[in-house]
Amino acid sequence: MSFLFHLILLIFITFFVNAVQLDELLIPGETCSTSLCIKLEKRLFKKSKLSTYEWKKKKCYNKTYDILAESDLCHPQEAYPGCKHPLVKNGQLGGGRFNQFKENVKKISKLCENGIFYDIEIREHFVYGKPNEVDSLISKLSDKKTQNKRENTLQNMKKEELIKKIRQLEEKEQEPKKNIHEENLEYEFEKLKKQIIEKRTKELDEAKKLRKKRQKDLENAKKEERKLQEEFNKLIESQKKTQE
Repeated sequence: MSFLFHLILLIFITFFVNAVQLDELLIPGETCSTSLCIKLEKRLFKKSKLSTYEWKKKKCYNKTYDILAESDLCHPQEAYPGCKHPLVKNGQLGGGRFNQFKENVKKISKLCENGIFYDIEIREHFVYGKPNEVDSLISKLSDKKTQNKRENTLQNMKKEELIKKIRQLEEKEQEPKKNIHEENLEYEFEKLKKQIIEKRTKELDEAKKLRKKRQKDLENAKKEERKLQEEFNKLIESQKKTQE
């Protein structure tokens, strides 16, 4: 029974891990495009036995810790072992001396958990390593996210408007609907307008040629009419002379 239970559990875990999407495991700024990288990421996640939320939370904390361990927030003037020591990071050294630093790391890493990207440039924000510097950094990065969100909203509105214009132009010109590449909508819109202008130019050229042909046909018809009229007049004159 125990063996069967563990077998079922193993199958379930394997299925769950394979079903997890890659973006559920990656944190802001992290990339993983090769098949080897993807396999390794999923293997490590499976081995950790964490939920996707806990997995990303741990990665965000480790990333933030490694960045801030070399900033003034860590007070590098402190004696050995220092923040960068792996045993300090794991809590096996340093006692309570690094508790405040670790609390600050947790506070900042929540930004990463919420999808906000930052990198080693945040080290420059810390000069004195005081709590107000932590709060001001969090406020600054949060405001930046709000601004980016606002800009993304405007970009999305612009995208929707361009897509609408493209579809309206296709319908008006009776053009077949094509796949739209959203990453380059302005180019797609200008390309469609150019195609329609070229189509209209071609149609206009053909209309001009047709008009010229009709004018020529009309001139030829008039010539033929004059010729027939002259022949008819001659015939009438000839008949009159015969009667006289």
